[in-house]
Amino acid sequence: MNKKISRRGKYLLAKYAHQLVQGIAEIIGYEVLMTNREGIIIGSSDPERLGKPLVEAPVVIRTRKGYLIDEAEAKRVDNAVIGVTFPIEDMSGEVIGSIAITGNPEDVKPFALIVKKHAELFLKERVSLSSIFEKERNLQNFIRELKVFDPGESDITLMETKARYFGYRPEARYSVIWIRISNFLLTVEELSKRSNEKNTDSELMLQSLRNRVILDIRDVFCRTGDICAPFAEDDFIILHALTEDERTWSELKNKCSQTLERLSSSGLKAVAAIGNIAYDLETLSTSFIYAGEVLEKGRSFDPEGRIFSIEDLRFEILLSSVKPEYRYNFLSLKLDSLKKQRNWPEIRETILGWCNSSFSIKEASEKLHVHRNTLKYRLEKIESICSIDLRDFRSILELYTAIILDFEMS
Repeated sequence: MNKKISRRGKYLLAKYAHQLVQGIAEIIGYEVLMTNREGIIIGSSDPERLGKPLVEAPVVIRTRKGYLIDEAEAKRVDNAVIGVTFPIEDMSGEVIGSIAITGNPEDVKPFALIVKKHAELFLKERVSLSSIFEKERNLQNFIRELKVFDPGESDITLMETKARYFGYRPEARYSVIWIRISNFLLTVEELSKRSNEKNTDSELMLQSLRNRVILDIRDVFCRTGDICAPFAEDDFIILHALTEDERTWSELKNKCSQTLERLSSSGLKAVAAIGNIAYDLETLSTSFIYAGEVLEKGRSFDPEGRIFSIEDLRFEILLSSVKPEYRYNFLSLKLDSLKKQRNWPEIRETILGWCNSSFSIKEASEKLHVHRNTLKYRLEKIESICSIDLRDFRSILELYTAIILDFEMS
């Protein structure tokens, strides 16, 4: 573990050395240098010194002690510059470099230990974030593997071992919930613009917002066995372990609603899609796939909707599996005459509103925001154009199905 931390510390020291010394130099008003373990300057407020050796650095790194060079020693030693140099240690206590302040030792010495501690705390924070990033990447990789998991081709024992590591409970029933934030990257850009810090690290800003989203989600989905991870730039996946009370769609939707409200309070616009209930890893993979389909189908059928479930869209997803050649023939037969009408969008909304209101004139007219007589007139017009009776179940089912398929293909 220590070797791993040390490698990460050295890498981050090299990555952030220049940014770190520039910030320190601006604050204290003295030239600041940073070296790697080999004593080569990798960060400097004086760009001309980059890549050159710092004379006293090897001694500082070897002895793990600070080193002062006064004017007399600077004259005696070639390429020496008056100032103070201290070692930089990583989280495991290994010396990974040094940091120096040039100037009269009596003047700069009071800053030396503060600067050393600041540099070490900065690197410790970056190492911690790096560890979080690594764990997150591993979790994301597991989620991606789950999405394409095939027990016929994949090692189910290995997959279950990975799942258990991240908190999966084999005895529990699960449902995959897919959350998509439409303005995630835009929010990151706005936060970066509002930041008072110069040279804001966009990667850190992105991760910071992701962490906020994850915390909001985990505040709601906090049951033992729940797993939550970023999946793509603006997508988050929840593997939710269900209780007996939560094995209903209304309860799942309620939890999704709570999550979306939390995200909304941070200015994030999100939608949620719920996959089927799963009994093992194989069906959990299926729930994942269905959640993705529900997300895409739900937004196409109801652009204003915020929560969609497989229970609501089973029929639509089933229809999407119909062979293309069958679709075209069926659509042509059922919709050509209606599509020729100038008010086709209105006709389509009328049919959907009528069907989705259980064929209630009162409920459908309220949903469509029209007078009852207007709705009756529209329905009579549709019957006339299509030469069908909308009270005939088969006729209205075929017309509704055609419109759903047409949505799929548009």
